[in-house]
Amino acid sequence: MYDYSENKETQKLFILNYQKQDDKIIIHFADGKMKKIPNTKVNEEKLLNKMERQLKKIDKLRNDIQIEIINNRAINILFGSLTLAFLYTLIQGNNSLLCGSISLINCFVIIFESYQIKKLKKKRQELDKIKYFKENEEMLNTNIKKKENVLQNTSNKTKFLITTDMINNNNDEKVFNINSIDKLSLEDLKTIRDNIALEKEFDFEYPDNLEEKGAYIKKR
Repeated sequence: MYDYSENKETQKLFILNYQKQDDKIIIHFADGKMKKIPNTKVNEEKLLNKMERQLKKIDKLRNDIQIEIINNRAINILFGSLTLAFLYTLIQGNNSLLCGSISLINCFVIIFESYQIKKLKKKRQELDKIKYFKENEEMLNTNIKKKENVLQNTSNKTKFLITTDMINNNNDEKVFNINSIDKLSLEDLKTIRDNIALEKEFDFEYPDNLEEKGAYIKKR
């Protein structure tokens, strides 16, 4: 996840994500540091609980980000208008050096603010994804191993990540958690959820083989 810590001090304890490698869990913190701990179920649950607590005010975080986006857009509009005004003065031949310099500075400000808006939008989208996941967490984890074809129309990356998790995890381990969805898109999560709802509604049959004429052969 992105860094939503409030200051440099809280960055030290803010978990971005973790990776499980054999008997170790590697934790990545917002201040750039890493820590290795034993790979145990208890330790992983502690990490997941901490990551959940980090976003307990997810609606406020999203609203704050939205306000920042609006403010940055307003700055862009302001400096864009000033740039046009100075360029017009430059074309008229008045104070060409001064107007040219100020216009160049304004362009740099606009580029910087546009970059900031792009980053903020990515954060907002991630918060939307996490909120959607929390609303559908039970449905996703309960059905991902029971219902067939639920990964249809998702990206190859998502198919690989989820299939790998299901192979490596124990039967009682959840496939989806706040850490594992870090590399999944909101669009793919919605697709999986919709696929599950469709399978629950119709309970489609997926035979393993087909006869020569194309008829389905029922599973044994």
